[in-house]
Amino acid sequence: MKNDYLLRVTPDYEADKKEILRYLASKLFNQQAAILQDEAFTDSESLILSEPESYAIYKKIAGQDIRRKIARNYEIFYFIDGNRIILTRILHGSQDFLKNY
Repeated sequence: MKNDYLLRVTPDYEADKKEILRYLASKLFNQQAAILQDEAFTDSESLILSEPESYAIYKKIAGQDIRRKIARNYEIFYFIDGNRIILTRILHGSQDFLKNY
């Protein structure tokens, strides 16, 4: 069966990803950790695209079922809107979801 989902990202998602990778590479001086985390994000995005409904609903916000996929120490949040998968945020596991969403 062909998957007809389209993957979209929000500006918050892009900013989160950029900041996480910058933090790992520049602040922690760990380029290898940044590379591994970027690979984990890419792998998770592919898995979400291939089977978006396989991840449990985490919260319902503004009528949307927000789902979560773990990518190492981070959580990728997204929702399904018709044939679109909208990646909304990436947060560290220790961050407060509701405060940051």
